Amino acid sequence: MPEPIFTARNLAWLAGVMLVFWAPFWSGQRLPILILLGVGIFLHVVSSRAAFNTSRRLLPAGQAERRWGAIFLLLWIPCLLATPFSYHPQGSLTLCLVLLLHYWVGIALLHGLRQPGHAYAASAIGWTLLFWTLDGIIQFIFGRDLFGMPLETTQMRITGPFDGNLHMGLFIVVLMPLLLWPLARTRPWTVMLLFVPLSAISTLAGARTNMVFVLLVALALMLRLPTWKHRFILLLLSLSTALVIPLSPVLQSRMQVSATALSSETGKIEQSLFEKLDAISSGRMIIWESAGNMLRAHPLTGVGPAAFDTAYPHFVTRANDPFRNPNAEGKYAYHAHQMYVAVGAETGLVGLAGLLVAIALIVRWYRQAAPLAREAANPYVASLAVIAFPINSQPVLFSGWWFPIVLLLLCGMLAALETVSAPAAE
Repeated sequence: MPEPIFTARNLAWLAGVMLVFWAPFWSGQRLPILILLGVGIFLHVVSSRAAFNTSRRLLPAGQAERRWGAIFLLLWIPCLLATPFSYHPQGSLTLCLVLLLHYWVGIALLHGLRQPGHAYAASAIGWTLLFWTLDGIIQFIFGRDLFGMPLETTQMRITGPFDGNLHMGLFIVVLMPLLLWPLARTRPWTVMLLFVPLSAISTLAGARTNMVFVLLVALALMLRLPTWKHRFILLLLSLSTALVIPLSPVLQSRMQVSATALSSETGKIEQSLFEKLDAISSGRMIIWESAGNMLRAHPLTGVGPAAFDTAYPHFVTRANDPFRNPNAEGKYAYHAHQMYVAVGAETGLVGLAGLLVAIALIVRWYRQAAPLAREAANPYVASLAVIAFPINSQPVLFSGWWFPIVLLLLCGMLAALETVSAPAAE
């Protein structure tokens, strides 16, 4: 961080990086979010006062801030419109309030990630991923990681310092482009060398979703590698993650269920196909079918943001739905396990349209940017593209542990597009 150290920009940059490296520790992402919120409100007040004195405007005038404001409204307004019709009004109101506060979190991130902040942030996050990978390897070999977190011996899930949840593997794989993209053109063999342990540890978290994400990351990096030889080798390395399946009992079990489902020929054709896909996806098809029932019953506004689990038993149609009755925690399906399905079910066609328009705007801004701006933004764009790929089980967008990561990547991209194409703004 350049001198002077104690500035709003440096504080915002540090808190942005903390969204990743501080995630497994005390308070998780709440601490960096609180720091970013304070910095964002401060910056908004200062910039709005200056903008009002010169042009009678109350909103920040920067290009990246205006773009973030447009994306924010496309996501927030549908949530607000759906809340009066929610099956869980308190949860919906809470989500709307928390999402509103993230507007200023985004303002702070944009301030901290302006050139050269986005490049430094990508480097710091890359070192974090390498440390987590080393920690995961130690946990797998010795049964405990560097922080004393034990390995789940029954399922052999690698969770590192994340105290049993599967966030580390997912973070490693979706953030890999921040580390590997800048190296791919000039140091392709280094990329290959790093890709293997990163992808192996993310796969050994035991989530098949991560295996799909590994392949998507490899396909994205292939665009950056200098020769077809390097691209072919990286593709083989991404497929070779299947070699770690024998080391993971939970992956073995799920692959066996999938193989059994594919070989089954019982039942009617339509029903058999649905059941096969449901078995392969670990019950996702039944959840998505119920989500579709929510959308059909409430096409415009859905069942309300953060109300999926509460609404779920009202939209069950299958007698064999394993989620129709509450579990020991009083929960049904928890969430939709897919970003687009969740947005459609909870905020209706209005919310789904808002998300798709937001994605279209991001693509448009990227294509309109100068080549140098696109080059600077590419690591963040690659990670966002992996997240946005629709044919996969995904975390839902507004999860408290996931949305800050998406927001960090979005702000990194917006800051890179602005600062390189318009250096005078600095």
